[in-house]
Amino acid sequence: MSELSVLLVAYVDALSAADATTHRAEERPVLQKRLAAAAQMFAALHRGDRRALVALVNNEGASWTVPGLPGDPSRGAAITAFEALAREARRSVAT
Repeated sequence: MSELSVLLVAYVDALSAADATTHRAEERPVLQKRLAAAAQMFAALHRGDRRALVALVNNEGASWTVPGLPGDPSRGAAITAFEALAREARRSVAT
């Protein structure tokens, strides 16, 4: 599995954990939207279309937030996973 695949799986896992542990109904649509965007990223990665992947990451990053309390471990994990994915996706296109 490529590094990008590993990072994307980590991001999906972190979002899924945040979705599973939230107690606030208003957070679920935001998390589910992020999961839907991650599915599009998987498709681009599977097609080998790194430019489309980076465009999706950039689009997601432009309006990216994870609901929840700032100290919530699930929220922190999702943020960290997204940042790692974004860095690697952008680096993969630059090289």
